Amino acid sequence: MIDRSVHNAMYNHAWKRLTDLSDHSTLHRGAVIRLKASLPYEEFVDFMVCENYDADLGMSLIVISGYKAGLNAVSLPKRSEIGKEGSIGYVNVAWLRENWNEWVYSDCSVEDVFVLETAPPAEAPPQISTKKTV
Repeated sequence: MIDRSVHNAMYNHAWKRLTDLSDHSTLHRGAVIRLKASLPYEEFVDFMVCENYDADLGMSLIVISGYKAGLNAVSLPKRSEIGKEGSIGYVNVAWLRENWNEWVYSDCSVEDVFVLETAPPAEAPPQISTKKTV
């Protein structure tokens, strides 16, 4: 069982506006992006930043909510990782804001995009006991 106080101190599980993050910030694998959406999505949609195994591309955004969950929404260009020499596995926040409508989702203003920098850990469903048996 995870001690929530220790876990919460280690990871930030607060939603932040993408526009409030520093230009020098990066979104790493596992970050969740939530935005107002329209068809083919529901009213809101969540994307997760995921690694892309094509070396010529940057990270991908995978839909993780609703009817379209599991689909690759977009593979970002390699230049989306600019800002940290020799580092891969992240999306540069300044690049993402500047290129939001062209590369990610044109039906939502970047001011209405929220980020959860680290996805929360999975928990056992209520039907499964987490108590250890002896």
